[in-house]
Amino acid sequence: MTSRNPLRRLADQVVLTSMRPPLLPALLNRPTRETIDLTGKRILLTGASSGIGEAAAEKLARRGARVVVVARRGDLLD
Repeated sequence: MTSRNPLRRLADQVVLTSMRPPLLPALLNRPTRETIDLTGKRILLTGASSGIGEAAAEKLARRGARVVVVARRGDLLD
């Protein structure tokens, strides 16, 4: 499912790019389809009340990570 929100699309790309394993193909600027298994991993994510942080938290949770979110505006985390 692709979001219409351009910030969410950007966040998805940032999250996917940052999770690429640091292997030789990545250093040679060749795309790799390998992803890190996040099942059961604990991730602390700051700035998760909106924008890229919110989208990253949702993406990480969908991939099986246990995500702890922190933000200045706690009311937006509910």
